[in-house]
Amino acid sequence: MKQLYQIFLIAGMLCLARVAPARITENFDAGWKFLPGDLTGAEQPVFDDANWKTVDLPHDWSIAGPFAETNKTGGAGAFLPGGIVWYRKSFSLPESASGRSVSVEFDGVMQNSDVWINRVHLGHRPNGYVGFRYKLNAPPLVFGRNTTNVLAVRTDTSAQPASRWYSGGGIYRHVRLVVADPIHIDADGVFITTPNVSGREATVQFQIVVTNESAAPLGITVNTALVSPDGKNVATVKSELTVSNHAPGELRQQIVFPKPQLWSPDAPHLYLAVTKIMSGKMVLDETTTTFGIREAIVNITARAAGLKLGSLTVTLAD
Repeated sequence: MKQLYQIFLIAGMLCLARVAPARITENFDAGWKFLPGDLTGAEQPVFDDANWKTVDLPHDWSIAGPFAETNKTGGAGAFLPGGIVWYRKSFSLPESASGRSVSVEFDGVMQNSDVWINRVHLGHRPNGYVGFRYKLNAPPLVFGRNTTNVLAVRTDTSAQPASRWYSGGGIYRHVRLVVADPIHIDADGVFITTPNVSGREATVQFQIVVTNESAAPLGITVNTALVSPDGKNVATVKSELTVSNHAPGELRQQIVFPKPQLWSPDAPHLYLAVTKIMSGKMVLDETTTTFGIREAIVNITARAAGLKLGSLTVTLAD
């Protein structure tokens, strides 16, 4: 089954690579090997995990129990176990991915996680509630039909009690593999604000960070299209930018348009910002950001001083 999954992964990425050079986001939830307990050498690619349990993510190993009053998690942790567990995933990448930017994104790992790729340690994350990503460099990353990469994750929830509620354990959220052009939009590299909002007109500002991992500077065009909740193109803004090699570049864009569809709990209208990085007519990268436009009015009162400060108007991009 593992070999079959790898073949589908390779074929799918090769097919996508032929269509366009823009980023490929591969769901990485299926086919992980899992084993509770601490082991020596489990980060090594040659480690034998044939007898480990196969799981799909999201995976909370702690919820399987057993429930016991002697578990250190206590009542707040539902009397469920904590401890050290390991995950491993084997995968292949096509030759077409060589020279591109490859990253792995974790939405949530509980907690004190360490991650390795082909026995090279990528980093440690003590917190279990914040997503994170690691760049996968070559070497140690390898490419080609007859090659295998091994991603290993160790998590540790031994220190208990750790929370005022049940927090679970393991890789409890989604994981993705992202393959992008060396010149690409940073992770969370599109930041949107709406400084001026009314039923008559709205101002939308975009702060965009582009990274150049190639060997030379390059002049690019950054196009951002604003799409309304009903699927219509509201406006498009274009900017020119030269990004230095092995360095990020930042730019700001702005769109002002009439009669925005404002977000509210009763009418949760959402806009799309489609940002493309262009080199001539070639799309190097593309990402879509969803947001809402709203105005919030907050009454602030300084009770201790007996002073009423009045109203503060805040505009939010959701």
